[in-house]
Amino acid sequence: SERGEMGVMAAPSRLLSMNPAGRRPNAPVKPPTTVRELVDLTNDLPPLPSVALATHRETNKPTATAKSVSALVSSDPALTARILRLSNSAFYGGGGQISSVNGAVLMLGMQGVRNLCLLAGTYSWLQGGLPAYGLEPGALLTHSLAAAVACKAIAERTETDEEAAFTAGLLHDLGKVGLAMWIRAEHGSVESWRQERKAVGFDHAQVGGELVRRWNLPLPLVGAITCHHMPCQGLEDVLYVGDLIAHLMEGHEVDVEFPEALERCGVSPEELSALAEGLMPEFERFKGLAGACP
Repeated sequence: SERGEMGVMAAPSRLLSMNPAGRRPNAPVKPPTTVRELVDLTNDLPPLPSVALATHRETNKPTATAKSVSALVSSDPALTARILRLSNSAFYGGGGQISSVNGAVLMLGMQGVRNLCLLAGTYSWLQGGLPAYGLEPGALLTHSLAAAVACKAIAERTETDEEAAFTAGLLHDLGKVGLAMWIRAEHGSVESWRQERKAVGFDHAQVGGELVRRWNLPLPLVGAITCHHMPCQGLEDVLYVGDLIAHLMEGHEVDVEFPEALERCGVSPEELSALAEGLMPEFERFKGLAGACP
């Protein structure tokens, strides 16, 4: 079975060494043969900022307080600045009245802080262009934001954890950032996960799953990101459907390969376009929020 496969059939002629692991540009590099090896070799993809990750974990604890969360955020000046800027944005309606991290936490709530920490921590990666995928700067970020909004909406319909769904949508294509470094752009842009597997032996979903596993995020989230192109249940289904809706929100055509995932979410293929249209106002508002992130 292809699903969850970690070994690969290496295709050296289709790989590009972009000085992974700090090697000299002309030094020979053995192509990675597993997802874990690829992530090890790709030193251009830093870990999620430690304070953002610690804050994400803290906000998930039932014992978390505004004081404990504020103390974590305040230990990172860059994250502090972004949280204050975002909390005063039009999206949250702070109107320039929020002047302290504690005030921001009280206004945003735990789930708001959790979402903003993830957005602030991954913004710079998602904002960049990916020539190997034919993606201009900002395109991956836009799709990720659309998926986050769509996944949260589908989760609400299916009584799935809405915040887990939002996180899954935001991070689901992060693996493309790591995988793009190993795909020759000169062979044309990669348009599907099957083309990724043909080129390098594995796909961006598997790479993304390995990245969030290393961040010690919850296992259901790791599984959903890893399997979002071949969903079987729960959060995987929500992410698959949310991803389809996100593409429609961006004006792209979609191919429903797994209609059973839609059925499990209580969504018919005919509903997808209407759902996408209905979520556009929320998507536009959230794009405005991201605009306050740099």
